[in-house]
Amino acid sequence: MPIYAVSFEIKNDASYNDRYQSLMKQIRACEMHWEETTSFVLVKTGESLSDFETRLYVLSQFSHIRDKMLVLQVSGDDGVFRGVNNMPSTLALLMPNVVQK
Repeated sequence: MPIYAVSFEIKNDASYNDRYQSLMKQIRACEMHWEETTSFVLVKTGESLSDFETRLYVLSQFSHIRDKMLVLQVSGDDGVFRGVNNMPSTLALLMPNVVQK
């Protein structure tokens, strides 16, 4: 099942909270997600990249005029995590080659 990285910026304006919450609702609907850092999430879903990105765009209140989003398929490449990780088992399941230092 594919793992995707989602990086986003929601413009801080009057509807920021609604747009942010609606995007996170779609992300949290995935089988598994890791959201320890700001505006970046790892998710596991059975959807294709195109279907997943389209769902985030269409079913949330994301604004293509005000907001930004990048969705990438990742393959468990090596990585390093530093800091307090409140979801270590989830990160390990999604990205087994990431080492915590």
